[in-house]
Amino acid sequence: MTKQEIYTNLKQTFLSRQKKLTAIDEPGVISATFEAVAAELESLYAKVDETVNQAFIDTATGEYLDKIGALVGCVRKQGTKATGTLRFSRTEPATRDYFIPKGTRCRTPLQADRTYLSFVTAQDATLEAGQTYVDVPAEAVEVGEKYNVPANSILIFETPVMGIEHVTNPEPFTGGADPESDDEYRARIPLYLESLKRATKTALESACLSVEGVTSVTVEDGETPGTVVITVAGPSGAVDQTVLDAVLQVLGDYKGAGIHVTLQTVTNVPTDVSFDLYVEPDYDPETVLSNAKQAVVDYLNNLDIGAPAQIAEIIAVVMSVEGVDNVKNVLIDGTSNDKTVSANEKIIAGTVTGTVI
Repeated sequence: MTKQEIYTNLKQTFLSRQKKLTAIDEPGVISATFEAVAAELESLYAKVDETVNQAFIDTATGEYLDKIGALVGCVRKQGTKATGTLRFSRTEPATRDYFIPKGTRCRTPLQADRTYLSFVTAQDATLEAGQTYVDVPAEAVEVGEKYNVPANSILIFETPVMGIEHVTNPEPFTGGADPESDDEYRARIPLYLESLKRATKTALESACLSVEGVTSVTVEDGETPGTVVITVAGPSGAVDQTVLDAVLQVLGDYKGAGIHVTLQTVTNVPTDVSFDLYVEPDYDPETVLSNAKQAVVDYLNNLDIGAPAQIAEIIAVVMSVEGVDNVKNVLIDGTSNDKTVSANEKIIAGTVTGTVI
């Protein structure tokens, strides 16, 4: 109830329960008292409504949704760190060994929003005498899909290393995943409850999605009776063997007796997109272009397994970016056609380019 509704009810109730006053002066002592009480009751009603909303899956948020999920045994996925390889190098062969300690930090250049992404080496390494480079396993400093950076994106030392002149990542960093959003977590809780029945298609899907690093899954009948083919994908499309092993371990508790499960990851299908961009006045063209390109990358990477990339959807995604006035000449892999893939393939972002007109 609003403050005005509460105030009106208080006033009407007061007048109906006594005979001395037939009206209340406004402003006045009594009306001021009722207004103060109404304000407090309005706040109390809001808190009660919030408490009620936080008690149900459909309306709970944040830590309250976490508590509801925990009651049924479904825990929110906390996200994963992107992993890859950093290459430390110098122009001339090293004249002696140079030590690169675990925890050496490197980062990307400043992006359009004036932020950068940091990465850290996962083990000690040495650039040996006579060599010009050494590759070192590394990971993002935080969880998140944004750390799935392309090759040759990590170029700057945060931690200087004696004898090392350059750093880069020869291959993309992959496997980074954001913590589950409220909407994603809320949608998975009923799937988890359904999975308690075991051996159903929904149960197998829920089991796979419960594994960190899995964001999409398909479950299909195999070619022969008693077989099932499960395909999983992560934020970067194909997942590594560590994730597959974790999925297999979980599936052991869910598949039916005598059912043979074939587990596979998707085949990545890098997809290039180009477009001409028209920017509204008073907006920085480079910032808008950067945001538009990132929106397309996110669209491509978030497509489900087997889902097509569609020109119309790309246009809608770009037009939703603040500062975009129009977009034309959208091409997928150099053509004006939508792109389709097979049931075990997943489209991921290739090279996304835009030209400000």
